[in-house]
Amino acid sequence: MDYLINKAGEKITPVGYEKIINYSEGMACIHNNNKNELFNIEDNTVMTHKYDYVLPYSDGLALFKTSNRSGFINKKNKIVIPLSKNNYRSFKNGVCAFKLKGRWGFIDKYNEIIINPIYRDVWDFQEGFSGVRKGSNMGFIDKEGNEFGFTHKFDYVDDFSSGLARVKKSGKMGFVNQVFEEVIPCIYDSILNFSEGLAAVCIDNKWGFINTLNEITIECQYDFTALNFSEGLCGIVKNNKMGFIDKSGKLVIDYQYDHNLIINECQVAFVNNSCPIKCTKNNKQAYINKNGNIISNYFDVIYSTSEERGLVIENDKYGFVNSEGEIVIDLKYDFAMSFKDGISIVTVKDKFYEK
Repeated sequence: MDYLINKAGEKITPVGYEKIINYSEGMACIHNNNKNELFNIEDNTVMTHKYDYVLPYSDGLALFKTSNRSGFINKKNKIVIPLSKNNYRSFKNGVCAFKLKGRWGFIDKYNEIIINPIYRDVWDFQEGFSGVRKGSNMGFIDKEGNEFGFTHKFDYVDDFSSGLARVKKSGKMGFVNQVFEEVIPCIYDSILNFSEGLAAVCIDNKWGFINTLNEITIECQYDFTALNFSEGLCGIVKNNKMGFIDKSGKLVIDYQYDHNLIINECQVAFVNNSCPIKCTKNNKQAYINKNGNIISNYFDVIYSTSEERGLVIENDKYGFVNSEGEIVIDLKYDFAMSFKDGISIVTVKDKFYEK
């Protein structure tokens, strides 16, 4: 049976369900007794619906599908955008991408078309702009449909983050700002988003870091890096071993951990002075602090801390630790998801759990 629990490990759902499909914005989509239901944790109401399935709520609306048609419902289970054959994505920042006759555009929450479906592909709007593909090139649009950046003939553009967007041209990557100037020229083999003032860049298969002035502050010398700096540190790999550097490039935690945690799972990040690592000696995973000290038990699998809770797995049982590495929710679940908005979805096969 599936349940929703809070960060104290207390059940939010009054009973268990066959399957809790998803949870977001205070709403859970549940499959139970051959019916799909919506559960609102704010008032503990359960609404039975006739849809084939419902995706997670976003911007207060959820995409539902039935009989090969799609529409949107609000949190009262009222249809606010009627069923159609359009292909929709979820609402974000007040608008939703839709596909009609093989081309993408955008609608608002009143089901009014604000961007005509003329693009081969579109990204969600972030910081006022959406990346779009038109013909063989990509550029950006705003919510009025104005186009930007197409003269650069980018092969790829990414979402804006803190005023910058990654772009790719002629096989090389850089950044543009929100007036579409190449503030970081497309000269790098690969580049990651800025975090704490630095961005990881790759030249000739070696990784280093630049600042927002495109100055190389840490030479390209690493085989891999974690996604970015977190709490002043970043995981880096040399010779198949992982260590951590500070923003000056100083090695502060020695190369002693299994590098596969970066390569395969990309979740190496400090959150509240706690970061997951994989030990080479025992092939187990644990949490360390910024001094490199192990602060938790060893587990088969662990995940980065989310909302002061780290998901851990041992002997196929799931539980949670706090930022100090202490077990705060026992490893008793047959499945669990990381916390989001204070809620986790957990699965228990033991029929006595409800007692």
